[in-house]
Amino acid sequence: GFEEGEIWASDGTTAGTVRLAGGDLRASGILSVVGSRLYFVAADSAHGGELWTSDGTPEGTVRLSDFANPEPFPDSGSQKRQGLRALGGRVAFSAADELGRFEPWVSDGTIGGTRHLADVYPALVAPFFELSSEVVELGGRFFFVSGEESEVGTEPALWVSDLTTGGTRIVGPLADRAGRATSEVALLPLGARVLLFYSSPEESGFLSTDGASLVPGGRAGLGSTPVAWGARLAFRGEDSRLYATDGTEAGTVRLTYPNGSEVLDPAFGDVLGGRLAFATVTGVWDTDGTRAGTVRRLAPSPGAEPSPLVRAGNRIFFPWYGASTGTELWALRP
Repeated sequence: GFEEGEIWASDGTTAGTVRLAGGDLRASGILSVVGSRLYFVAADSAHGGELWTSDGTPEGTVRLSDFANPEPFPDSGSQKRQGLRALGGRVAFSAADELGRFEPWVSDGTIGGTRHLADVYPALVAPFFELSSEVVELGGRFFFVSGEESEVGTEPALWVSDLTTGGTRIVGPLADRAGRATSEVALLPLGARVLLFYSSPEESGFLSTDGASLVPGGRAGLGSTPVAWGARLAFRGEDSRLYATDGTEAGTVRLTYPNGSEVLDPAFGDVLGGRLAFATVTGVWDTDGTRAGTVRRLAPSPGAEPSPLVRAGNRIFFPWYGASTGTELWALRP
């Protein structure tokens, strides 16, 4: 069923805060921004679940589909729930026909351009039936994980496609270093390569590819959303330690404090002036990735808990507790 909610847009002012669609339209919570448009799933008394798009104005909010099935989108508990995926400036999604059979669709934001995937990119139809990851675009090619563990011969694998039949193929199976089947955690671009983080009861880590084959990367499992740091990614591992990687096993390192001890349970910020900011129970820090270049900016106070740091403009903001002032908003600057 639908988790009802209205769709609003705001430019930060009272006058600029508007409801995008009137009447009894209620959004389901499935939405994605692709290019300069918002795509979302919503229903009203005249229509069941449909795909809508908006440019942020009521006039530019348009219903794109008219499905025969009144509930064509998988509910939140379904394994078929794939959401809306960016695909070359379009959005790809699954929807059921009147008999409940799910089919892959794609939309360019127009009514005429909302079509079966087979009509636009025939080579993607088979793998998109079992799409299980985000779609990562890199150098004009698209990487994604697809497969069904319960069916022999269709096990999860990393695919690459240039949207042509000849350029759509499996890069490699989703397996750990010992060849055991594993689950995809995240698919992320880094420079000229794509990193596929995986996890299993036996092992966690990531694989790396330039599109030719999958090769072992680091042994660190992913425990947080990574932060882009120049030619590296910084992330909290499954073991709660702070890591940085350039996409290779040799270039995957644990970051430390100046005394050499490991950084544990960091709350992430962002990168400012080439330095990674993070907070822990030991204070607020930033680092260039070396022990000597790791500097504490704020010491901890009783009652201070690390919280995520948020980048806005040329500052990184965060709440911090001081014994004399209580909790106040602080900022790091370059």
